[in-house]
Amino acid sequence: MVAHNFSVTEYVLKRQYSLPLKGFVAGAGGVNGIISHRWANSSENEFATDFHILDKNLKPYANDPFKASEYYCYGVDIYSPAEGTVVEAVDGIPDHPFAFNDKELQKLTTEQKGNFPLKQIIYGNYLIIDHGDSEYSLLGHLQKESIKVKKGEKIKRGQVIAKCGNTGGSDAPHLHYQLMNNSYNAEAIGLPVKFENVESALLGDEVIKGSDNFNWYKELLKDTGILLLKTK
Repeated sequence: MVAHNFSVTEYVLKRQYSLPLKGFVAGAGGVNGIISHRWANSSENEFATDFHILDKNLKPYANDPFKASEYYCYGVDIYSPAEGTVVEAVDGIPDHPFAFNDKELQKLTTEQKGNFPLKQIIYGNYLIIDHGDSEYSLLGHLQKESIKVKKGEKIKRGQVIAKCGNTGGSDAPHLHYQLMNNSYNAEAIGLPVKFENVESALLGDEVIKGSDNFNWYKELLKDTGILLLKTK
């Protein structure tokens, strides 16, 4: 066995970022947890996070968990996390009407392979924003025909840029967000991000104190690394 010494350097963000959804949000992935995106074995996904909107009982959907339109985040506005320039704005792939149906998703993915690029099959409709200083945001699984900005357009932090959808490799409506050091290629490296508009990381907050699911969800948070967040 050969031993190697290496140093770890904390990454310092060059820009300030806002979480692109508003309200009571669950984030799965990020820097740790068994449900991080590191399973994808691609460096640009290392710190990627999937965001859902929850109700006061910690549910991401109203009634039917297998119907996309029942999810609270489906069709809601997505906001630019920081100012920048749009370098990719890719639309056209349809939303799945279903959720958590692996058989239908695999069938649909197979049908789409001849009609859409691989990146769009994975991320669905997506935006990539150049924030400067080698920091780029990718926002994926956007609702078809909801993208409100175009390639080359300069946008502001907090500007409405699209709507949350259920496109590409999405198993249920959510926003996929990742920060990277370039505009996404084989050499892209994921970057950790801090959102300035997060009011609190909720565990004992009033928003969920009354939830019947609170004790169960608290254990899930500890075991998986899911974050409960409330935006300002």
